[in-house]
Amino acid sequence: MRRLFRRIAATVLCCFIIWAVAPQSSFGLVNTSDHSSYNEAPADDPGWNFVGEMYNGTGVYLGDGWVLTPYHVYEHSAGHSYIMLDRQYDEIADTAQRIKFDEDTDADLVMFRVNGNPKLYPDNEDGPVVVNIRQAPVSVSSELATIIGTGFGREGDMQTWNIQGKTYEGYNTSDTRVKQWGTNMIAEYPTPVTPPGGYGTTEALWTMFDKMPSRAEETQPVDKDSGGAAFLDIDARPSKSSWELSGLVIAMAAVEDYPSDDLPLKTHAVYDTGAIYADLSPYYSQITAIRLTPLPGDADWNGTVDLVDFSLLRQTFGQTGAGMRTDFDASGVVDDADLEILQHNFGMVSGNGITLPVAAPAFVPVLAPEPATMFVLVGAAPLLLRSRKRRLTA
Repeated sequence: MRRLFRRIAATVLCCFIIWAVAPQSSFGLVNTSDHSSYNEAPADDPGWNFVGEMYNGTGVYLGDGWVLTPYHVYEHSAGHSYIMLDRQYDEIADTAQRIKFDEDTDADLVMFRVNGNPKLYPDNEDGPVVVNIRQAPVSVSSELATIIGTGFGREGDMQTWNIQGKTYEGYNTSDTRVKQWGTNMIAEYPTPVTPPGGYGTTEALWTMFDKMPSRAEETQPVDKDSGGAAFLDIDARPSKSSWELSGLVIAMAAVEDYPSDDLPLKTHAVYDTGAIYADLSPYYSQITAIRLTPLPGDADWNGTVDLVDFSLLRQTFGQTGAGMRTDFDASGVVDDADLEILQHNFGMVSGNGITLPVAAPAFVPVLAPEPATMFVLVGAAPLLLRSRKRRLTA
């Protein structure tokens, strides 16, 4: 394909750490064209509205209340993260789950849950229904990816720099973040990548920023594009369901002979440098399993913690066994700890409800009281439950 990268760098809390001879950050998109059409969803939309700005980078809303982003983006505001979609959605505390590279090692990927139910596309708008994660490996020979990020953009026309006696071309980056899309040829990187900072080891993909006049949207991730989404089309015919999320930007890279004095590439995008992406296909099963995790306290898996869940917990309080939906902490018994989880999350909404791996049991419907009495009932729940427990054990 092209020269492999010998130097890779990552941005850690806005600080750049030199790795080996040359390091760099995960960055915002710079296109060879600055046409305004790159600031709105492409005609064949892979999932524009699912990609949102985070404090220190970019995240992708997968559906079911879950956001996927690199851990080095999430870590800066862990427990208080958010994603900007149709509005700001805040992280639900204690829901973050790391993706594992292997049994003993984390990958630079994390999922966290947000409170709310994003309406990403109007019913009459032809947008993707959900983000599909790619299962099949990306070709080693390269495929054309559509990349969406929320980092800094391009500023001005192409520049020429003379660095250590060599001439390089590229673009300066702006000081304003902008959501953009572009394209690039993406391929499997031959080895897992372990950037500096202790963020983990990750199976990877890569792109090179080439000077290609025949494709105006040739793009290079830049600062704050960490977490930017790389989508691949599995069907040449335009379709809402033909796109798959294949990678997330995690690092910048330069070839071996790139001048170390110009690293990290904080303020410009240079031809013949590139980017590293987390390859999501090896982590498909983990991502899917997390996505199917009900919101703690949501016993009927409808995406809301409400009085129906409280009623179900009352009915099963004190029972023991494996796999009970009201055993929110998986302790093997439905007890006060599960009640505390329900109380803590009461009223939370996350996604449109879980896609159940098996048929949901038929729950007995309960009447919901007027809103004014709702919190009174939940607040009194410990007494009600303990009273019922005494009757059961008497």
